[in-house]
Amino acid sequence: MSHTPPSSIVQQLVFKDLFFLRWAIVGSLPTGIVALGLLASGSGAGYYAGQVLLVTVLIALGALAATLTVVDESKEQTLPFIMSLPVSSRQFAAAKILANALIFGSIWTPLLLGTLVVIQISAHLPNGLTAYAVLILTEIVMSTCLILAVAMVTESLPWTIGAIIFGNLFLNAFFYIVGHLPSFAITAESPTVAWPPDAIALLLAEIVSIVLLLGVAYFVSSRRKDIV
Repeated sequence: MSHTPPSSIVQQLVFKDLFFLRWAIVGSLPTGIVALGLLASGSGAGYYAGQVLLVTVLIALGALAATLTVVDESKEQTLPFIMSLPVSSRQFAAAKILANALIFGSIWTPLLLGTLVVIQISAHLPNGLTAYAVLILTEIVMSTCLILAVAMVTESLPWTIGAIIFGNLFLNAFFYIVGHLPSFAITAESPTVAWPPDAIALLLAEIVSIVLLLGVAYFVSSRRKDIV
């Protein structure tokens, strides 16, 4: 019987997923940088195109990571690499959440920071957009966690596709809701960063939702019968 430390097993599973998604990660960053360049271009069309491209890159990466690292492995009855390890369901669940967090976070974090920098240095973008940008980008994290949670709980491609569609529709609704908040109508054009109370409440709700979604994904997945 193998006595491989649990942390070592989780690390191997995480590194495997990072390796398989390496080209998606490598390709997403320059695409995201192009999006930031469009946001900073100063033209209305450029700003809109940059916004759409930035959102698309993040949504696509999150959906691809969840599909390839969870659903595809389930369809293939997991890879021989995984089956050769004494992996418990808890280790497997932790590895999947950590791998997806690293894959998505490695692109989301620099693009979030880049977006905030673009807002600060661009004369045509008021600093009041900072809260709006943070809320939208955090909502994309929440949608990504929803996709991952559905993938881990159901291990079903149709259900995961349904979660992707729902996440995109909800994001469009979220754009509208946030854009029409009375407080944002006042602060969006402000030359200084402002966080009205309803924006803070929305951000906290997003963070709580992210934690709950990941918690449900881990709880359900970790209670399955051990993989090996």
